[in-house]
Amino acid sequence: MLDARLVEAISEVFGLPRDEVHAQSGRDTIAEWDSIGHLKLILHIEEVFRLRFPAARIPTLISAAEIQKALDSLQA
Repeated sequence: MLDARLVEAISEVFGLPRDEVHAQSGRDTIAEWDSIGHLKLILHIEEVFRLRFPAARIPTLISAAEIQKALDSLQA
């Protein structure tokens, strides 16, 4: 299950209704999720959750599900 703050962040960055954001949402399903959109999203999520993703992990965060996994591991 996706954290509501993650859903809200993806919704805000890409201008999507919250109900259209799900675990499979990612660079393959959201046209605006290009390289710039990816960086905007990661920076926004880091601000919202007050954390930093390891630099090596950022390129792997290509879907809401992958981001949620990373958040779970950082918050554990």
